[in-house]
Amino acid sequence: MGRRTFESLRHPLPNRKNVVLTRHPQRLIRTHPEIFGQYHEWRGGRRVEEKLKRPHQFEFYFTRSERGGQTDILLARYSPGKFDPESFPTDVFICGGADIYGQMLPYCSDLYLTIVKREVAGDAFFPPFEKKFEMIGQIKDEPEFEIVHYRHKSLAG
Repeated sequence: MGRRTFESLRHPLPNRKNVVLTRHPQRLIRTHPEIFGQYHEWRGGRRVEEKLKRPHQFEFYFTRSERGGQTDILLARYSPGKFDPESFPTDVFICGGADIYGQMLPYCSDLYLTIVKREVAGDAFFPPFEKKFEMIGQIKDEPEFEIVHYRHKSLAG
């Protein structure tokens, strides 16, 4: 997810790895001590305060054990075009915002879209995808929303 999406959640998603892409990871840590003060840094063996003094630090790792599992946060300095989907050993879910969706869409094999069935005020929209993806099926249909599964046309059989 991008920085603004992370900030809008007000806390990391529990019991999973949260990857936050931002151009300014140090600024995010400094402006949210209520979040990052609860975590222990776990890679590199240095305290966060020491790393904040290094202006070119690219990644910060945090972890916290919780009831039912462990929550991890990776803050990564993001540069468009430097994403390697093969570097992730598991499925990755992109959860916004609009810039991140647009930049990650070329790497996606499947889309699980939540479609809200009413007009909602906003200034961020999901990028056009219909030319490269086809609908596989509807996963859920509720009065207020539906969840639809799409697959990249190069993978659909």
